[in-house]
Amino acid sequence: QFHNYDFDDGEQPEPFDPAVTLQDGDEPDEIEHFPYFGDDDTTVEQNATVRFTEPSITYARTRPDGSLIVPAEEDGQIFGSTTMVPGSQVTIRLIGGDGPNPDVVEIVETTVEDDRTFAASADFSQLTPGQRVEVEFASQNRLEGNRVIDKRSAYVVDNFENPARFQISSFAGDIQVQQRDALDELQATITNNGSIAGRQLIEFRIGGEPIRNETITIGSGGSETLDLSGQFVTLPTGTYQYTVATDDDQRTGQLTVGAPDTGTVITDAASQGATTSGQIGGGETTGGTDGGGSGEPSGLFSLVGVRTRDVAVATAIAGATHILGYWT
Repeated sequence: QFHNYDFDDGEQPEPFDPAVTLQDGDEPDEIEHFPYFGDDDTTVEQNATVRFTEPSITYARTRPDGSLIVPAEEDGQIFGSTTMVPGSQVTIRLIGGDGPNPDVVEIVETTVEDDRTFAASADFSQLTPGQRVEVEFASQNRLEGNRVIDKRSAYVVDNFENPARFQISSFAGDIQVQQRDALDELQATITNNGSIAGRQLIEFRIGGEPIRNETITIGSGGSETLDLSGQFVTLPTGTYQYTVATDDDQRTGQLTVGAPDTGTVITDAASQGATTSGQIGGGETTGGTDGGGSGEPSGLFSLVGVRTRDVAVATAIAGATHILGYWT
């Protein structure tokens, strides 16, 4: 509260009335309250650091691109944290549809807690899984026209805990190959049956050893097929179990390795000192030789000292391929 003091006549004003009224029996403090310092008063200074920051919002459930995930539930929740002052009144609006007059789907009011977190519950069951809406986070304490602090897209999901689900929709099953054959037939198709795009690691294992690890991104309803066409069989004859796995699904089949029609039969892959054959596919790789540091896959299916593309060149020039110490 501000006061205007006019001293045109040069006279000092009367003292303020004390802010505290004395009770019966109390001694007066004999302090008069004036709106100014006297000539012999001492000025008291105190310094403090004040930091001004733009308000920001961090939602707890988001996609990699920062867009929000909203559950299609009657008691759906939106929660997160903010840099706003505790106790601030905020409004979260969900807006659906395009055009100049979009529909307001839901309005939720909440308060910023002492730890600067917020949570809001509302009925989102009217939203359709896969639907995209806009979310506005606004502060009621700001000036009109500057109340919206954050605005971003939100995607409606039917499974809040696992909105992107990578299922193995096609699988090679049991396969029969000969030694030194390429593993073209060992393939699997991954389909994202979730409501939004997702990113997961796909693993191929044979006999318990990692053969191919690749992280892929698939949109909602999309599919991608991966295989081991860049790998050659160097196992002794016999039957091996292989597995293709995502975070949400896993399929297992049998790989039967037979003797080649021509050339030397491989009897012991481990004794040949199998090393890596180079990067597999276009994704991430795992493992490496015992020497370490190569970052390339190692294990049962590999070539000694040559990469896959070098095998074709060697065959064209010399008419032979060197696999695990054997010439064919």
